[in-house]
Amino acid sequence: MRAFHLLAYEGFLAEGQIVYSPPTLSELFGTVDHLHVGGYTSQVSGTDPGLIIATQDSADGENWALSSILFAVSLGAGETLFQSGDADLDLPPFLKGPFRRLVIALSGTGGANAMVRVWVTGRDSSRRAGLLLNVG
Repeated sequence: MRAFHLLAYEGFLAEGQIVYSPPTLSELFGTVDHLHVGGYTSQVSGTDPGLIIATQDSADGENWALSSILFAVSLGAGETLFQSGDADLDLPPFLKGPFRRLVIALSGTGGANAMVRVWVTGRDSSRRAGLLLNVG
């Protein structure tokens, strides 16, 4: 069942720059079993640009650990579409924390940069998923 679908990041990224999804979304991302990430890049320049998106988990919202790399994709000069989902972290020993965030990074050389838009869909099949849909 889909619990939410929202824009998690929109902006220009430069070579070597790392950004995180907004802290206000970390608790929401931690309430679902699976995160599905999709989006596109445009206005890409530089040599060998690439996009990497990963997830991090936290038990307290302050100390973060890498949980999974969703994907790493080479970017073309035009638009590049991407999508991926995270692993099932509810299987032992991969129990996820109550806080999750996206880590978005642009790699490349020669002044690589790109406009990046990332949407996140939260999916949850547990009994509590119906309660998430009713939250304002």
